[in-house]
Amino acid sequence: MAIDAVLVGTKTSGSGTTLTSGSGTTTASGSTFLIALSFDSGATQSNIRDSKSNTYTLTGTVLSDGGAKKALYRCENGTGGANHTASADFSSSSFGTIYLIEVTGALASSFDVTTQGVDTTSAYGVATGTLAQADEVVITLIGNYAGNNPMNYASSNMTELAEEGDGSTYWTSAVYKQVVSSTSSFLPSITSNAAGGTGHSTINATFKAASSTPGTINPTTGSITVNGRQGTINGFSSVAIREVLINEAGSVVGNRTGMHVLVWYAGNPAGAPDLSYSNLTTDPNGTASWSLPIGGLTFNQQIFYVATDGGASLSQFTCARLLPTYS
Repeated sequence: MAIDAVLVGTKTSGSGTTLTSGSGTTTASGSTFLIALSFDSGATQSNIRDSKSNTYTLTGTVLSDGGAKKALYRCENGTGGANHTASADFSSSSFGTIYLIEVTGALASSFDVTTQGVDTTSAYGVATGTLAQADEVVITLIGNYAGNNPMNYASSNMTELAEEGDGSTYWTSAVYKQVVSSTSSFLPSITSNAAGGTGHSTINATFKAASSTPGTINPTTGSITVNGRQGTINGFSSVAIREVLINEAGSVVGNRTGMHVLVWYAGNPAGAPDLSYSNLTTDPNGTASWSLPIGGLTFNQQIFYVATDGGASLSQFTCARLLPTYS
């Protein structure tokens, strides 16, 4: 499964001292969950939790841009399921927003790096720094203290998961994701319609994808043909010889029966022959044909043969070193 991030249910904005996100269904086990918070600078957050009893850790520090605070909490290898929500308590009116995000396809220990800062120059963003591996997802929480309504966020290199743009009632914010395929530092590029010079607080967190282990592939047995011929383990299936036998006087040995043939696979008559034939017959033109068992032959190997009449005088004989027909 490729790594990805989605908003769980819906984000929730409110002015009270407790915020709970809209419920959604998440993966039963193994996902990384994030709770992103945007809230008033006069409030302190506490009791960060979800409906599945997961434990959350603050990523980086709580970041303030002068009017609002941002905080990002994470739970790796968490428990999910139906009706999954996130909640947070505040010491005073929050005027804030809570988001629950699920990262799927991540390692059990998926967290890599976090960076944060306040940027006053558009496009806004803080670089992640070098990543531990090429396949990661970057999550960015951004917001500002301007009171625009609506506050419109946009990015040229990330995908928005959700935003709160009602600057007249809440501190505005947005959450973005981007899957990267390089270990190089990634710089989010996010804009808003806030006045120039407005501080935008940004928190990044990156999470590593689980490695994909290739399965075992068992190919089916097929056949290979070359020039219309099907291959074999040995590369050839027969060895044929068709030879005109000539005697010592230079005449063809025609219409003979009972001829004997000795064959040496090494191509020279040294030692005992590898093969012997008897009762070989020639036609009127002295042509004899026989085949050889494959035995220890290799493709296009030369052989040596001697053909005799089988008598004690060996008066009729022929010999040659030749290349048989391999097929």
